Amino acid sequence: MKPFGFGGIKPRATASYGPPEPVIKQVFDWRTGKWSKQNCQVQLDPTPFQEGSLRVIFRLQDLSMPPGQQDAVAKLGKDAREPARGYYMDVEMQGKAKYYAELFNAQQPPKAIDFVVPFVCEFKHRTARNGVGRLHMGVETLLHGNYKKHSNNFGYVSPEDRNTPQAFSHFTFQKSGGKLIVVDIQGVGDVY
Repeated sequence: MKPFGFGGIKPRATASYGPPEPVIKQVFDWRTGKWSKQNCQVQLDPTPFQEGSLRVIFRLQDLSMPPGQQDAVAKLGKDAREPARGYYMDVEMQGKAKYYAELFNAQQPPKAIDFVVPFVCEFKHRTARNGVGRLHMGVETLLHGNYKKHSNNFGYVSPEDRNTPQAFSHFTFQKSGGKLIVVDIQGVGDVY
């Protein structure tokens, strides 16, 4: 498989998937705190279609899912030196956000929220960009609709925003006794 090169990424509306390839799909169960592994196949579009401040985003088909539920996005760190552990930490953090979303929804807010369940994809036949070990990517279900960034890690809050995302951030800070706050909230509707 050829290595990834970035630069001048232009948003694209369609995907051009490569052939199916074997991966180890690693899912974190936020209720038990345990990881599970599943051998499966994915198809990756080799051209990124979007980028954030730390990651580039590719389209991916998760062939372990039923038709109609296979669309996903795969996120790859821009820094080739980023260790695979970073992807696992991101997935665990998303699981913690999902846990707090359930607590938030139990309070019966005007609008319930949800978080997608991401996983780590370890490619069996691709080498990590730093040349050590296998390539890992963080993968999430592709959310269809008007994608919106509500906040980030540095204090940004969308000026045209609703209250729900910010109320959830405040709730996580209060409910955790000030030990954490969920920010960098982005998604479609109230699914983040």
